[in-house]
Amino acid sequence: MNRRVFAVALTGFLLFASIGVSSVQMLVDYEVGSQLDARLQQESVAYRSVIRGLSQVARTLYDETVNTPAVTALVKDVLATRGDEQDVARGMLLRHLYPSYRRLSTRGVRQLHFHTPDGLSLLRLHSPLKYGDSLFEVRESVRLANTLLQPVEGFEAGKLFHGFRFVYPLFHEGEHIGSVETSVSFKTVAAQLQALVPNEIFEFVLNRDHVFAMLYPSERSIYGPFGLNDEFVIEDIGAKLGTPRVVPELQQRLEAELQSDRARIQRQMVLGKAFGLTKKLDGVRYAALFTPVSNISGEAGGYILTYAKVPELENLYRNGTWIQLTLLALMASLATGYYRRRVSALAIEREREKLQAITERMAEGLFVQDAKGRITFMNEAAETILATRAADVIGKIAHDLFHVHYD
Repeated sequence: MNRRVFAVALTGFLLFASIGVSSVQMLVDYEVGSQLDARLQQESVAYRSVIRGLSQVARTLYDETVNTPAVTALVKDVLATRGDEQDVARGMLLRHLYPSYRRLSTRGVRQLHFHTPDGLSLLRLHSPLKYGDSLFEVRESVRLANTLLQPVEGFEAGKLFHGFRFVYPLFHEGEHIGSVETSVSFKTVAAQLQALVPNEIFEFVLNRDHVFAMLYPSERSIYGPFGLNDEFVIEDIGAKLGTPRVVPELQQRLEAELQSDRARIQRQMVLGKAFGLTKKLDGVRYAALFTPVSNISGEAGGYILTYAKVPELENLYRNGTWIQLTLLALMASLATGYYRRRVSALAIEREREKLQAITERMAEGLFVQDAKGRITFMNEAAETILATRAADVIGKIAHDLFHVHYD
């Protein structure tokens, strides 16, 4: 084995194979990234579609149930009274709307909440005994609805719950008397997402600091940590009652696999951008899609995390692997061919040098000519005998130089 030639061949193989494999991997990663972006766009469209539908439901509730002369008159009575009379007026409003609220709660409406024009809680139908607290400082939606006097909707944390909120200003006989909101939990959103994109798992994680900054301390126990980012939490109402939520086994396994990408996930979530990752379990490729949910202020208040099968991405990875293996085989073949040709050429060169050394030391004169009679080699003895120099005759016709005609 010629070690020098082998080293050159091996170096060339490693260099070009590395470039080729890396280039193929870059193309595969780019295509996978494009596919993930497309899936994220689909999830975003589905999410917006669900929110638009819920907004229409909230508007119908406002128009048909809340924004009626009977209800606005009851709200006006609560504002116009004090002490026991106000408690009675508040009770009358609760009694009037509670049957409707109970029906709506079975359809996913989590809160029905009235506010005063200056941002105080007037009546929470989901928690009637908690009222009078100031909301403007923590509830941007309430502040905007009562200062701009126009509807406001979007995701927002609160003192009792977070939710997807729809806030409308209220008027009685042309006078602004505050606002009313309905909100739905992510459970409702997830159910409708499931109907649009079945066979996917949805999880909603919230920015811990945003939620805890507004939440009553007594309500923090319904939130648990998000296993992939300590800065985010997951709502778990059942935990407070001793029956924590049940996490699907597939979700648990995927989150365990994603632990290796924990640092990357944390960096991306800080940026508040959509992103996706893939993992393979039992021969099946899955995508973990992180879709940011903006709050009323435009910040990423949480993320919808979607787990979905992506067989098309597995095909990309598989095809990329085959191309890389084919490329490696080609590079190996070229390197082997180079090695063999180079070794053969060196062997011929050594034989030529050996033959030249032998002929140079011959006592007999020797010159070599090609098929056309041109001189290609002449040894020293021939130079002496023919009284010439090899340099002067190489390439010339031997017959013209040395042949003698006798007449």
